[in-house]
Amino acid sequence: MAAFTAPDTLIFVPPPMDDRPLANQLLTEDSISHYLTEETWEEKDDTKKWARERGKLIRCIIVCNGTTNDSAFQMVCECSGKHKSHAKKDTLQVAKTKRKNITFSKKTGCPFKLQFKRNKAKRWFLEKVVCGNHNHPIPESLLSHAYARRLTKEEENIVESLTQIRMKPIDILAHLKERNPQNDSNLDNIYNARKNTMLGNGNKGTKCKN
Repeated sequence: MAAFTAPDTLIFVPPPMDDRPLANQLLTEDSISHYLTEETWEEKDDTKKWARERGKLIRCIIVCNGTTNDSAFQMVCECSGKHKSHAKKDTLQVAKTKRKNITFSKKTGCPFKLQFKRNKAKRWFLEKVVCGNHNHPIPESLLSHAYARRLTKEEENIVESLTQIRMKPIDILAHLKERNPQNDSNLDNIYNARKNTMLGNGNKGTKCKN
């Protein structure tokens, strides 16, 4: 039997693919310093508002992750978590047309997370930035983002009040933007808020004029 001879050139064997970071696991620059603050808040809603506004400054949409109680809650990136299919389990999906049904989800499992707690004085504070990185590209602008265009509760009340005195939607929008230059809402948001106001009032009272 011939003896085995080692090759003159060593061959590099790459590590298994599972050990390599995937494209959607690449993290953005750490933004911890952007959120660090000594500020405290009396109301939870004010705390959430601060986090959302702080995120918008660097074009990040921050939402509550649903894990909340009277002493603590967390705010996460809108891309956190995984996409969940609404199809029933073990159900065969039959295509009704030949058109390809391509679904899209913004969920990338983003690790960004802020943790807030309530101190002994019953005021909310930022306990820590659990993770200040994102695993997805940051948009260049939020102008076309539906969440950034949402009206706050206070702005919805203003729309309701101005609607009752029959102010035109375009004038209501101008008033909101003059009051808050960072407001990204458009006429669709004003019309939707007016419609919700009318539904909430049971279509009673003053009718809205276009």
